[in-house]
Amino acid sequence: MTRIRSKAPADTSAEAPAETPVETLENSAPVERAPATEAEQTAPAEAQAETAAEPAAPADVVTVPVYDVSAPAGPRRRAGIAFGPAPLTLSEADLGPDVEATLERLRDDPMLRVTVRLVEIE
Repeated sequence: MTRIRSKAPADTSAEAPAETPVETLENSAPVERAPATEAEQTAPAEAQAETAAEPAAPADVVTVPVYDVSAPAGPRRRAGIAFGPAPLTLSEADLGPDVEATLERLRDDPMLRVTVRLVEIE
């Protein structure tokens, strides 16, 4: 014969009430830690100075966006430009006087693939 034991609920009224993490968080005040040493106070400023001291691109080099546009499914004409399966590289000067409007028309065409890359020009 198998004996089955039932678990009686534990009586917690005799035990001291324990604080829950929520109660601890609600009752505790936020603690702000002040830097202990002068080195800790100057460390962020030194890190910013090191970042600013990194060599930048030479002044005579300019980075400009160029757009590679292709029509993988076959010939396609959009914004007065003919596209084919091979990518056609266009600069902002090639896109006409309203660059944003032309780019929007090219990107909205589901038959065209438009990618942007940055090119350094000396």
